[in-house]
Amino acid sequence: MENKVTNTGVTPILIREDNLEYKTDLHKLEYWVLKNHTSKIEKAFESLDIGPLTDEYLQDILFGNLSKTKEALTDQIQKEVTSRFLQGEANTKVQTLMGKLSDANEALNEIVQRVGIWNLLEYLSVNERGKIRISEESKADLLETHRAYVNTPDGISRYKLHLKAVKAINEFKKAMSSHWGNADIFDRRR
Repeated sequence: MENKVTNTGVTPILIREDNLEYKTDLHKLEYWVLKNHTSKIEKAFESLDIGPLTDEYLQDILFGNLSKTKEALTDQIQKEVTSRFLQGEANTKVQTLMGKLSDANEALNEIVQRVGIWNLLEYLSVNERGKIRISEESKADLLETHRAYVNTPDGISRYKLHLKAVKAINEFKKAMSSHWGNADIFDRRR
């Protein structure tokens, strides 16, 4: 958001960036999700043989009810299997494979609920090799959620006054530093 002009014509000023919280959230995603669960989802999806895992399929798996994935499988069966008898067997096999994908997703959901990171799943995407990851763009977007800006004319005015006050206090402290040991200067009994 930095250097972007708002609809009021004001350039926001970054006033806080919580890098510790950002790194904590990134670690949670990398450890709890990427390291421990995404390979299971990738493997289960690959076994469906409906093409590469894409961002659209990933969103369907993470946030949907697998409806797009089921639809793609159903379409593929109808195209490739002409016999109604064989379609029934193919559908049974699909249910087994979808069960594995659903199980992998449920395992991920349990961890996500336990750790409390539902809001972080939106930062996952799929690379060109079909691997789930956190892109550099997603990392930047996640970092942006850990930033605070002043973005109104009144807010910017108050922020600038705040900076002047801080500067004045620091100058006062510097000017008084030679007297800090002298109790008489701050003795309120006078």
